[in-house]
Amino acid sequence: MKVWAITKGPIDMEKEDFEEYPHELPDDGSRFLVDCKVEINGRLFDREFWFKAEDMAYDFKHTVDASMEAIEVEFDF
Repeated sequence: MKVWAITKGPIDMEKEDFEEYPHELPDDGSRFLVDCKVEINGRLFDREFWFKAEDMAYDFKHTVDASMEAIEVEFDF
């Protein structure tokens, strides 16, 4: 999967209104949401990435934002 852009986030879901979030929250303790534009098999999608720590979410955001090309990410679907 290639991450092309951050479209939203990081968002601390403990500070957000959960009623507006249409999906279940992760049960692994992750609370920082980063919404991205990703490419899978040549097609673009919106995909959520979850992080347990705020600094990890911001590191990911800064890495993607600083790159002129897509960032390759290995991810189990």
